[in-house]
Amino acid sequence: NYLNNSCIYNVGGNYYVYKNGNEYKIITEKNNEIKELKNIELLEDDWGLKVFSNGYIPTYNKEIKSYGYIDDQGNLINLTSEIYQIIDTTDTGIIIKDLLRKKIIIYDYNYEIISDEYTDIILLENSYLAKQKNNKWTILDKNFTKNIYNEYDFIIPYSFQGEIYICKENNKCTILDSNYNPIGDEYDNVYYSLEINNKEGLLYEFWEFNCVVTDDFYEEDIN
Repeated sequence: NYLNNSCIYNVGGNYYVYKNGNEYKIITEKNNEIKELKNIELLEDDWGLKVFSNGYIPTYNKEIKSYGYIDDQGNLINLTSEIYQIIDTTDTGIIIKDLLRKKIIIYDYNYEIISDEYTDIILLENSYLAKQKNNKWTILDKNFTKNIYNEYDFIIPYSFQGEIYICKENNKCTILDSNYNPIGDEYDNVYYSLEINNKEGLLYEFWEFNCVVTDDFYEEDIN
């Protein structure tokens, strides 16, 4: 998620982030209070200013070498240790990566653990792919709830008019829709291609599934 790339960023209507050179300031909309963000880096690229799923802005404090975020009221929150990196924030909680122990921990905003620990996590638009301690993958929603019963060796997401998931386990592939319901049968090999024909103003979609999902394909496509 990004905010438009300019010198002033509006976040949720509550405050603005103003950039002057390499320094940032927070200007609150309510009383025009100005907060200096000394030694704070925000994540920017050609697309704009990076934001988390719920609109919080990720930060890095260069002085204390700590990751953090700016919440929807313009408050700067720093983590207590440089070994912790924030992966994402939602209305429910915070995904934190322990860089030393190489594990993913999910906390609420009182820093109570609210989910299982994972070894890796991949952010999608409406969900997360989470790798469990047994090296199997599962799908979490934005409230960090598991929405599938089975565990898979690989899960490959595709976004086309809603997310679908190609899941592989024991050399069998299952396709899940955006509600995590199976589409069709199990397949030995899976891929999808799309043809669109415009006939009498209608859009037709044609799907095929007949190609191998390999380890290399997963690593290249996901990571």
